[in-house]
Amino acid sequence: MTNKNITLRQLRLEQYKDKISDCPYINNWKKNPYTFLKARLYMESSAVLVYFLLKTRIKPNTLSIIYGLLGLAGGILLAISTNKTVFIAIFIFFLKAILDWSDGHLARIKNQTSITGVVLDPYGALLGTLGFQVGLGLYVAQKSGMMLFYYLTLLIPLFYAANLISFGYKILFQSCLKSEELKEYRTKSEKTHRIANKKKSIFYNLIKNFLDDHAKTVDFVCLLLLLEIFTSIFITWVVFLGFVARHFLLFSASFYIVAKGGWAEKKVEDKIRDLSI
Repeated sequence: MTNKNITLRQLRLEQYKDKISDCPYINNWKKNPYTFLKARLYMESSAVLVYFLLKTRIKPNTLSIIYGLLGLAGGILLAISTNKTVFIAIFIFFLKAILDWSDGHLARIKNQTSITGVVLDPYGALLGTLGFQVGLGLYVAQKSGMMLFYYLTLLIPLFYAANLISFGYKILFQSCLKSEELKEYRTKSEKTHRIANKKKSIFYNLIKNFLDDHAKTVDFVCLLLLLEIFTSIFITWVVFLGFVARHFLLFSASFYIVAKGGWAEKKVEDKIRDLSI
């Protein structure tokens, strides 16, 4: 598909086809009514956005960058903690994913897909997650008047940065760029620590699914924020403590999985086997 004379209807059909193919659950009204409706809001909005962007020189990677920066902006507005800024922050966090659903679509049509785009897309999501959770921590700190929450807020980016599995992937990638590093691992057994790491991965994944970074969690917290604006209810501090606990557990689990040994070797062995097929 070229970007000349493309119609909005074509963009909509392609958006629906791609997204439902990748994520079939968004087309199941009975099991996921909320996701069903929100996905259609995103698909319709992103189709319109891409339609107008095709008439400009804006690049897909620019959308990815704006997507990430909006997450930081939303976090700052949430941290300011006035009713007006919290409203704007909720609006940003609820709708910014439209850009995430648009950058890849725009890249395919403009034939501007790139490895840089593959990196920027999850990086934008990471900035959004950090902006939201740190902003929520500062919001809770100001609303509660307790210094404790300021200190707990600092732990979230710290745990993100210190996650040993993420750091391990970085080191492994840098090592695997050197062919001599791969040769060193070719003689190692593929069965080493396989069962033990499988059990640890299940435990790690269970923690990751608790108060995860997905849209449902963000939308739920946004709903709580709206309730706190109009009522005397104040329960977001409980959710924030849940975020802190989650990141602490992920950090601890990552340290245990990697530091105890076997995880890095298994990842390299699996990659060697994939390359050999």
